[in-house]
Amino acid sequence: MADWIASNSRPGGPTADLAILVQRLSDHTASSLWELRQLRETADMPVVVVSDDGRPDTILRALDLGARAYIPSSIGIDIALEAIRIVTAGGTFVPANSLSDYRRTSDREKGIVWPLSLFTDRQQAVIALLRQGKSNKTIAHELNMRESTVKVHVRNIMKAIHAKNRTEIAVRLSSVNGDAG
Repeated sequence: MADWIASNSRPGGPTADLAILVQRLSDHTASSLWELRQLRETADMPVVVVSDDGRPDTILRALDLGARAYIPSSIGIDIALEAIRIVTAGGTFVPANSLSDYRRTSDREKGIVWPLSLFTDRQQAVIALLRQGKSNKTIAHELNMRESTVKVHVRNIMKAIHAKNRTEIAVRLSSVNGDAG
């Protein structure tokens, strides 16, 4: 890699629109991080990291060192190609599931706990059925309420715990009171 960096940084040397750095989990050493930093500092192009390490802390470290995209090897080829298109168009790519993993980890590390006492009895009943993956229509039927009332409860629960969708509700409240739901 050092040879490529040297030849690419010379006037008249090879040029590229993008550099892709492929790393295996075992490669995440000081030298691989040095390679990423060197590549970003010497080559005037965005760097995409492809790795089998999808941990949020590793992804954030790569982004801090200048990577414009982080593509876990578990991602499909179509998404990987789209990520490269995003980077060549000037954007940044991080897989959404890694961010949700980070948010869950971050909430736990910050000690954020969403106690059931935060919610009314009816909201707690809605949460229990949401955690089972039931639709609003099914929840309404099982709790003998209108579907529009269920939607209001779901919206209020989302607001209370800063969730963006019903899946986040289920994830964030999946272990409330030690219950795996």
